[in-house]
Amino acid sequence: MSNSAASAVLTTVDLSEAVRAVRTLLGMADIDQGAVDFEAVIRSPDILAQVRQVLPDLEWWALAGEQHGSSKANDNPADHLPIRVFD
Repeated sequence: MSNSAASAVLTTVDLSEAVRAVRTLLGMADIDQGAVDFEAVIRSPDILAQVRQVLPDLEWWALAGEQHGSSKANDNPADHLPIRVFD
């Protein structure tokens, strides 16, 4: 069980808008005592390619579960869409 006070700040399908918002927030944030997480579900090969350009070492697993594909197993995420990504 987690004691996190995290909540979604922005929900969008526009990757450039999301990256811009994250950079703006991190520029203002005092994260010395905290952490910043990124989580998303990717369903499209085109979006996956865009995200991998920005975050090449992305941790991911198949939406059906890790046993159906994951970055830990060195699987190709494009073969396991939809995937959940975390960074």
